[in-house]
Amino acid sequence: PRTSPLTRSKKWRWRTSTASSIGSSGRTRTDGSSRATTVARDRVVLETHFIPTLGDRPLTKITPAHVKGCVDAIVARLAPATVRTNVGVLKAVFNAAIDAEVIARSPARAIKVTGGMTPERPTLRLDQLDRLAEAVPCIYRVLILAAGVLGLRWSECVGLQIGDVDFLRRTLTVRRTIAEVEGRFH
Repeated sequence: PRTSPLTRSKKWRWRTSTASSIGSSGRTRTDGSSRATTVARDRVVLETHFIPTLGDRPLTKITPAHVKGCVDAIVARLAPATVRTNVGVLKAVFNAAIDAEVIARSPARAIKVTGGMTPERPTLRLDQLDRLAEAVPCIYRVLILAAGVLGLRWSECVGLQIGDVDFLRRTLTVRRTIAEVEGRFH
């Protein structure tokens, strides 16, 4: 079957792509559905964990052994959930290459990340939280207390608005999150 010049051009760019060029372009999804925060995370994951090893090797020349070497290296340093996320990013790159008909099978297809024990995270006692809240500038105290007492993430705290607080029912509803990506808020 005949392909359009645009399709041929896209396929050619993918065929000549290396792990480095994919990482710097943010092309981990082919449908353009990724949020800015996801694209930024994917780029950092690729640049930090996979490009140093896979580097300028063309996607068509990356083998399961290459991928396993990368994954084994990060398993030694990161929590299992983080490794699973990072491997998911790499798998998305290869799935996009499959969709572009550059490769027939993903060299990451057989990679499985096992559970492992997640180290216990230290938590603040109430007196420690109070001292922390007292140590920060006044305008940040409510933020520190909301995060510490309610267990909110940073992006949830900064996304709160006055309408999210129901003073009569004594409830707080997280309706949005705000993230900073490359100096811009999303």
